[in-house]
Amino acid sequence: MTVAVQPTTFSALKVKERKDLQAWLMTCPEVLGEPFLLITSEFDKFDKSDKRLDLLLLEEEGVLVVAELKLDASGTLADQQAIRYAAFCSTMTMSDIVGLLSKSAHSTIDEAEKTIYGFLKLGSLPDLDREPRIILVAGGFDDQELTATVMWLRKFGVDISCVELTPYRYPGDDVNVLVVPRTIIPLAEARDYGVGIERKEKEGIANLGSSCKQFFQAVIDEYSALDPLLKGPKTPGTGLWTAFRCGYSSDVLYVWLVRKRSPRFVDVGITFESSNKELNFKRLDHVLGTSNLDGLKQEMIS
Repeated sequence: MTVAVQPTTFSALKVKERKDLQAWLMTCPEVLGEPFLLITSEFDKFDKSDKRLDLLLLEEEGVLVVAELKLDASGTLADQQAIRYAAFCSTMTMSDIVGLLSKSAHSTIDEAEKTIYGFLKLGSLPDLDREPRIILVAGGFDDQELTATVMWLRKFGVDISCVELTPYRYPGDDVNVLVVPRTIIPLAEARDYGVGIERKEKEGIANLGSSCKQFFQAVIDEYSALDPLLKGPKTPGTGLWTAFRCGYSSDVLYVWLVRKRSPRFVDVGITFESSNKELNFKRLDHVLGTSNLDGLKQEMIS
């Protein structure tokens, strides 16, 4: 038998933010769209702040996730709160996370480590090498200021998203409620597109690095043949630049740098790296000439 259900609101259902919504998400955080491990809730041990973080999660890539919950996000400044919490959590280490999980789960440190091992499918604990993600969770996001802010932050690489939870009431049932999650920012198509672009960029940088290595090897071979006093590397690295130490001085270097932007340019320069500032100026005098150097010298001194 098919039963039609009607959308409603958490307020109409008299759902409480902490007692009901937060407690429910603690038992099934995967409702937010992917597997998560709950680390702690209601965390208020930030240095010089008494603010309370709703949920602190760990995702499968070993990245912390700050989840800020609201029955309705309109007019709540949830975005500002979550950004502060993410900033506070950005200094946490994996050791801190193990300790928080141990305390919240009432387990030993060893047990907490094993839980994280199992969740991440790793044999050892990785470092937290990325800034925390942010997920805003609410029954409604009818707030253009908030959503515009989230979309703007995403343009600058902040991993922030909005998950809307819509409750549905069964006819004649005042106990059971169906809750349907929906990620409204970013849309699935935009998220997949962004992942694809990021993958292409990484592949492009890797290919560029390979081409640079061949180019720098040719530079090394050519200059080594021209002057045996040039102290260049025997083999180039995998980066986008290489440098030679001039044989006449260990703190004078010739540098080649390949720019990432298209079309590709190769910048070639000379650097003076003596700890003696006046000596560096004298060397610049030889290269630029005194008339061209006065303004630069005055600017550097000031």
